Amino acid sequence: MKKILFIYFITLFCIAGFVFAQESAREKFGASTQGETPADTSGEESEEGLFPTPINVEPQQQPEAKVAPIPVMVFKVKQVPEFKKTIPVLGTIVPFEKTELKFPERGVVKDVYVDVGDKVGTNQLLSELEEKEFILRSEFAKSKHQSEMSMLHSMEKDLFIQKQLFDKGAILKERLEEVELKIESQKFRAESAAKEWELAQESLKRIRLNSPVTGMVEEKEIEKGEFVGPETVAFTILKIDKVYAEVGVTEKDITKIKSNLVANIAVEAYPDEQFKGYVKNIHPSVTGSSRTLTVRIEIPNEAYDYKLLPGMFLRGEIVLRRLIDAYIIPTDVIIEIAPQEHAVYVVQLDKELDEEELGSGDIEGMIVSKKITVVDRGEEFTSIEGLEEGDLVISRVQGKLVPFSKAIIVSVEQYEAETE
Repeated sequence: MKKILFIYFITLFCIAGFVFAQESAREKFGASTQGETPADTSGEESEEGLFPTPINVEPQQQPEAKVAPIPVMVFKVKQVPEFKKTIPVLGTIVPFEKTELKFPERGVVKDVYVDVGDKVGTNQLLSELEEKEFILRSEFAKSKHQSEMSMLHSMEKDLFIQKQLFDKGAILKERLEEVELKIESQKFRAESAAKEWELAQESLKRIRLNSPVTGMVEEKEIEKGEFVGPETVAFTILKIDKVYAEVGVTEKDITKIKSNLVANIAVEAYPDEQFKGYVKNIHPSVTGSSRTLTVRIEIPNEAYDYKLLPGMFLRGEIVLRRLIDAYIIPTDVIIEIAPQEHAVYVVQLDKELDEEELGSGDIEGMIVSKKITVVDRGEEFTSIEGLEEGDLVISRVQGKLVPFSKAIIVSVEQYEAETE
């Protein structure tokens, strides 16, 4: 029992001593820190291994740097009296259609009234056959018809008498029926003779060969005194009241060609005159080593007094777009800010300057954006509304565009109409 009590008191003594030592050390450490000025230990690690003491630096006012103006190229807006986007073409004039003419009857050529290269009008007489044989045929057919009709009338009179005799019982019914059958047969012969006469008259009319169209004689295959028939081609007529300008268009441009586009054509025979036509059709296959597609342009040659002849070499243009009094800007400067909403960046100047001053290379202005309305969009140029004559649209920039910042104009360009 005594031993247990001894161990208990010893333990209490040790605990009390440990607590006293801790309190003494804490009081001593506090007194030393209150009486000493801490050394500058910035950027150094303390003996206890703490992180470096942070340094609080007050922000200093920096002087504002002068921002240099952004170099830009601009496109000067102007109203264009006529804007055209065209594709140049080369080709030849070809006839609207080619017609082969033949005599429908056999006979001897009496005369030929036209030659190769002659212009002919609709229903113009080209040639005719000797009419003597056809006149004889017609007269013979007429005489035959008259004879058959006389026979028919005579038989009809006889039938009338036979009917009276039959009514009185003077002849048998078989005799009356025999006369009636003969009349029916005669009617058939009379009708056949009438048709023969009609055909003979038609043949007489068809010994003259007339042109069915207004055109030009390309080929003449008959001569005076020659015997011809329906299988003989007498003339080849080229219809030229309308003609085609047949031109080649490269594959890259063919998607731009549409029916009814206007085309302007010129030929060497009339260097000061222009012939207007319309795209008619596009051949469906690529031809030749040049890899072009054939486009046909229809031209109303009658309106130009038949000046265009098949085989003429031509130069021209197909007009893809044509705008009148339009404001034109490059398509690639347009920014889409929302569906169906567009804008451009322009340089706003303090005052209006002339062409020489704008091109000096040291004119400064402010960059601002303007909303525009797209009227007619093209690959290279677009017609717009919302800008005014003389507005300077930014077309190229060296750096990044920042609205309301300064810009310096290094170059000025504007739309120039294409010249041939």
